[in-house]
Amino acid sequence: MSILVAKVNGPNKGWNDDEFTTIEEDFMKSDGIGDDSGTGQDLEVVEDAPASLNVIVDEGVCYVRTTRSGRSWYIRVKVDSAETVAIAQNLSGNDRIDALIVRVSASVIPDATASNVATLEIVEGAPAVGPSAPSDGDIQTAIGSDAFYRIADVEVDNGVGQIFDADIDDQRAGLNFGFNNSPIYTTFYGNGNNLDGVVHSPVDEHLLADGNGTRNLGATGTRWKDLWLSGDITATGDVVANSFAGDGSGITGITSDRDYGDGSDGALSVTLGSEEDKEDNSTNGSADMNLGYMSWHNDQSSGYFTFEATESILATKIHLWFKRTGAPAGNVDVDIRRVARNSDFTKDLYRIGLEALPDRFGPSIGSATIAENTFTTGYVEYTLTLSASTFLKKGEIYVVDISVDRVASDSNYSACQISSNVIANNNVSIGDWTGTSGVSIFAYQINTSGMFKIEGKSNSEDLDTNRVYRYSSISLAADCQIAVLRSAFQNNPAIIKCQGNCDLSDGYIDSYGNGANDRLIAPFGGSTFNHGEFGALQVGNVALLYGVFVGGLGAVGGNAGLGSGGPGGCGGGGVVLAVGGNLDVTDCNIDIQGEFGWHGEATATGTPAGGGGGGGGTAVIFYAGTLTGTQTFITDGGEGGSSGAGVSTSSPSGVAYEGGGSKNPGIDTAGSQVGGFGGEGAAIISKYF
Repeated sequence: MSILVAKVNGPNKGWNDDEFTTIEEDFMKSDGIGDDSGTGQDLEVVEDAPASLNVIVDEGVCYVRTTRSGRSWYIRVKVDSAETVAIAQNLSGNDRIDALIVRVSASVIPDATASNVATLEIVEGAPAVGPSAPSDGDIQTAIGSDAFYRIADVEVDNGVGQIFDADIDDQRAGLNFGFNNSPIYTTFYGNGNNLDGVVHSPVDEHLLADGNGTRNLGATGTRWKDLWLSGDITATGDVVANSFAGDGSGITGITSDRDYGDGSDGALSVTLGSEEDKEDNSTNGSADMNLGYMSWHNDQSSGYFTFEATESILATKIHLWFKRTGAPAGNVDVDIRRVARNSDFTKDLYRIGLEALPDRFGPSIGSATIAENTFTTGYVEYTLTLSASTFLKKGEIYVVDISVDRVASDSNYSACQISSNVIANNNVSIGDWTGTSGVSIFAYQINTSGMFKIEGKSNSEDLDTNRVYRYSSISLAADCQIAVLRSAFQNNPAIIKCQGNCDLSDGYIDSYGNGANDRLIAPFGGSTFNHGEFGALQVGNVALLYGVFVGGLGAVGGNAGLGSGGPGGCGGGGVVLAVGGNLDVTDCNIDIQGEFGWHGEATATGTPAGGGGGGGGTAVIFYAGTLTGTQTFITDGGEGGSSGAGVSTSSPSGVAYEGGGSKNPGIDTAGSQVGGFGGEGAAIISKYF
């Protein structure tokens, strides 16, 4: 047994070649490229300039394990300037791949600079259909006992005269260095501040701390950037993040207070039907409604009749019967207006004072115009095309408001045929003055039965208030609607849960006037008692709840004399929409307006005040996925009603002019008691995970 040492000189021994290479033999584990250039481009192979059948090998260093005279060691080869290497043209008929190597001779005796030992050479591959580069064994056979290091494979297509970078497959690699045999590992000491460009091989074992809960991965001021995982994250503490990206479709097992429903009501898909007759009251016309007619007592420019929608539709055309007397030369304007339907109001005769403008019946939702000079002297049916997106909702009351745009005349005027006129004195045309003991009253008959027909398209899914709907997905075609109908419990919102994606683009959600019909309900969103002005702020208080509050009821107008004060308009409805997937609201309108207040009823001896407008409602929309488009929330409070016109100059008795939410206090002057506007509602759309 002997214990040997190396690199020790003495009288009996000097260093030999084996001892001189002991460090590199112990630590170097492979051939490879050095980084003599400091750029990572040592011995890089690129195309010639201009491109030819030559390639260029950049300067640099590599280490090649070589056996000479029975001894093996790593020889350092340095190319001190760029070298041109020629590639033989390929005329074989098939493509071929050559190997470009650094060849180190095993037998050449070095000259004075040792520049004759190593060369750059091409080892040609075999031409073939789908060729392969020469294997290491092929190369060794070609060069005999010499050593080599492959730096590139070069594809040489049949018949080409140029080699490009795309034909060159880089084969260079760095040196393997150190020990990696348990328990013997190479250890580098120091804090690593001066290490530059160190690239780790993939970790092939667990990365463990030295104890449970003892080490951090990063710190508050020195955070890691991205973390890429293919497995699970298991944490015993909190996971804190500014946001979560993606649609969440692969996330399971999260307990959340966001409830998007179980989809038990199935997929909701609303499409537009074909055009057909929808509202038809076109028989038994027996009365005239004169338009632009001057009688002995007053001008009359307008007439009205009402109808109750029997289904929710997109109205497209209205059929009316007109005739003319003389030669009227104006235009007849037709507006369909939504009228407040407070359950307190059941009057057949609706008479209002001079303060009442036509649009105080409610907002126009569709209109059409026809010239009077197209009429004949006998009644003829005319078809008028309504403006786009005229939505009707089942159970709502609508006024057909017909007016002319010219000076009244008792010889040149038009008439619209109606079915009946139930004013007590049938000789009084709609809108005329009549007299009782010299007192004039401007009377409108709202429950007059019209002679008309409406064409339209089915376009709605009708829902109820005080209900929870659970859909798996929702899709509204363009010009389709979700119509929330009135119910006995309309003081509560309609809640719509959508488990998956929800597409409302170019659609309409209608909860107009579906809010409070009880004066003491609804403390949010256009509510009673002065809260309505702050609805947009207060909605934040209920953003985490499904208990969204509806708009408040406007105050009933006070009475004076024998007249009746106008009832207040109902508040706007409450709508909650919770979407578990993606939400598209491009050009979607969400209507939660409060109703207009009713006007006071005119009498000969009193001036009753108009009711207050209903407060706007509240809409809250949550979504978990991606939001597309921009929606429009219609949250206005209703306009207050006008006072009735009479001879009384006293103020109304009782509170007559408070709107739901008290946006303004109304007008309280002699003979003009106008209800206040309802307060503005509130709406929010927010991403919630």
